[in-house]
Amino acid sequence: MSEPKKVDRRKFIYAGLGAVALVAIGAAAYIAMNPPVVTQTVTTSTTVPTTSVVTTTVPTTSVVTTTVPTTSQKTYKYTIKYLGPKAPDPTPIGASEYGLDLLQKWQDENDTKFEPEVLAWIEVEPKETTELVAGGYSRDVIYMCTWQAKFSNFVHDLNKFIPSTLKEDIPPSTLDTNTYPKGHLNSVHLCLSLLLLFYNRKIFSKAGLDPYQPPESWSDLVRMGQQIKDRLGIYPYAGINMGGDYIADWGFVHFLNQTGATFFDEDLYPGFINDAGKRALQFMQDLLIKYKIMDPASLTYQGIEDNTRAFETGTVAMTPNWTFQYTSSLNPEHSSIVGDAWMTILPGDDSVGIRSGSMDGQDTLGIPLTSKNPELAFKYIQFHLSPEAQKAMALAPPEKGGGWMPIRKSVLADPEIQTSNPVAGVLLEQAKYKSDARFPPEWSAIKVRISPIIRDCVKGDVTPTEALKNIETIILEEIKKSRGSK
Repeated sequence: MSEPKKVDRRKFIYAGLGAVALVAIGAAAYIAMNPPVVTQTVTTSTTVPTTSVVTTTVPTTSVVTTTVPTTSQKTYKYTIKYLGPKAPDPTPIGASEYGLDLLQKWQDENDTKFEPEVLAWIEVEPKETTELVAGGYSRDVIYMCTWQAKFSNFVHDLNKFIPSTLKEDIPPSTLDTNTYPKGHLNSVHLCLSLLLLFYNRKIFSKAGLDPYQPPESWSDLVRMGQQIKDRLGIYPYAGINMGGDYIADWGFVHFLNQTGATFFDEDLYPGFINDAGKRALQFMQDLLIKYKIMDPASLTYQGIEDNTRAFETGTVAMTPNWTFQYTSSLNPEHSSIVGDAWMTILPGDDSVGIRSGSMDGQDTLGIPLTSKNPELAFKYIQFHLSPEAQKAMALAPPEKGGGWMPIRKSVLADPEIQTSNPVAGVLLEQAKYKSDARFPPEWSAIKVRISPIIRDCVKGDVTPTEALKNIETIILEEIKKSRGSK
């Protein structure tokens, strides 16, 4: 399939990570883990709705041909069928090309064949929706990303499967994100993906700032940003995903978490129509209008390729981005800041004593109620979450499906992981802070309506108070359509 130019938050990863993965993420470990394999080609045809969330034209029908490695022609008693996106988006072990020796061992020990079907990311939710609504058996494990609550009535509560030792090794905020309705754990993360702040140390030095002392608060961000702009005449900061509908989630929620606000509560009603929500919107507006340190072009950025390009060309000194940004900056084919980029945890609202807050990427695995063997399905998920599989995912190069950081805190802290990619240490620190990203079942309809309001507020066309009032009205309208009155 020919990928559209602006797809989602990960579209840029192929170009950024693939070319330099062997340098940054430990090729030797990958080669040791992945012996030569026999491959089979799985061809699928799916229909992509014309109302897709992408911002460019997507062909109504596309054929995705994916090579899924297999390690044996052995006949197994059981089968686990999986549906999710293809690499370089996050994939569980067996759905791409890392850790195949581990997969072979697991299949043999459990007399189970793992059968993945992988599509372009934008095609996954529509196909899952069709299958789940139709009923009947189709999959045992499915990938979800922001649509967990939407599918909550179609998937098992994983609390009945997950051991306490595994729960304790996963950041609590990710478990909270995946709990809906109250007490129902609809899925678990397959990797840890949090927004970090990336900054250009060379620009910091030229502006007279300490390149090893990035901003630790909103006040620092403003002070340092103004010094960079005054001395170098460039915009210090680029926002992320502020030009399209994603401003309502990827562009806004990390600021909410930096104020201590709750995005949506346990019942998935808005928790940010308050002073904390006003502070978040006010700060976004102030970055552009009052302090003039955010590049106005940010309001046109519809995909992560936009702020990534601004950062890697040295147009701006700082930007929030996903963990791929560091390795991407090392690729001289498109980066002019090779060796200059570094990362830190996102700064927080120091007016209320918040050190940091981020945004959870929400790549999760769930089990449909129609699975023929949910216990075995969770056994597979638990296998993917094992230290060995999580480490294989982190150490493999992105073009093989790896390079994503472990969701298990103990594996993320592993010295080999920490040494192979410096992002790991920063991510481990960022995971200590709030990264709330609960999305209600009605989110697709909500964000289309509230994104223009948030953007108008950032531009100064409406006040934060007015924006929040309008946002609350829209959210409650959409919830009432779906769930009735509270």
